[in-house]
This record gives sequence, C-alpha cells and structure tokens, in this order.
Amino acid sequence: MRIGLLTEGGYPYAVGESGVWCERLVRGLGQHRFDLYAVGRPSSTGATLSLPPHARLVR
Repeated sequence: MRIGLLTEGGYPYAVGESGVWCERLVRGLGQHRFDLYAVGRPSSTGATLSLPPHARLVR
C-alpha cells in the first residue's frame, strides 16, 4: 500500500511529539510505502531525521 503523509513543518524536519508519532508510524509500517509531504518548510532545508528506505520526502 502507498500512503501519503502530510505534515505541517514537523516530521522529518523537527523533533517533538508529532514528529515522534510520525516516526513511529512510518517505521512501524515497514511493509508500506510512504510519500511525505512536509508543508511549511523550504525545499532547500534538509531533513533532520533520516528516513527509512520505504519512505521518501516528496516536498
């Protein structure tokens, strides 16, 4: 299954409650593919957290 996850300036850029929740969700569902859409961060900013192989940062 392919899942789109929309975050507002959080995961994978910021560490906090919502970031931890997203991290657990993505890593816990390794059998699914995640497309992450991080709203509110410039695309030139790199992710703070490393993403697992089944997840990619779209925007």
